[in-house]
Amino acid sequence: DSGRYSLVGTRAASMVFAVLLLPYHPACAEGMKVEVVSLPALRVDGSSARAHTQGLEIAGGSYYVTARREDVRPKRALLLRVEPGATNRDVWDITPSAPAGTTTALDHPGGMQSDGTRLWIPIAASRPKSRTIIRAFRLSGIVANQTLRPDFEFLVDDHIGALAVDPGRAML
Repeated sequence: DSGRYSLVGTRAASMVFAVLLLPYHPACAEGMKVEVVSLPALRVDGSSARAHTQGLEIAGGSYYVTARREDVRPKRALLLRVEPGATNRDVWDITPSAPAGTTTALDHPGGMQSDGTRLWIPIAASRPKSRTIIRAFRLSGIVANQTLRPDFEFLVDDHIGALAVDPGRAML
């Protein structure tokens, strides 16, 4: 069932849609409830780490964040999870593998979205007109202290900074 999503839209159409949608969306109404969540310090393998956050998704009551780790070379793509009230974060390195002896340029995760079963995450090279691997991770397979493997992935010959999922129409 992984292959039932089709990639649609263009960069220009997506930007216009976002600009037109936000000012008229009911969620922008006065009195909108805002929840503040304190995040624990980022630690990777027990050490403090510095990362540039990219995407946020709430799925199954957990907060998921994509980030690019900035304090290591080569930079790394991360998926972070925080449970409400937690004192630590779960951290997975989701950087795609490179052939032996080389490093991957795909280190920049973007805005992600869940279809209720999977998290769909673009991981691009950190430059315009590059390429992106889009990975789908099954939510039930995202387990603390276990290696995270994509359920499905495919390459796109462009820099994808964020994506949206429409499960009802099977579109990505």
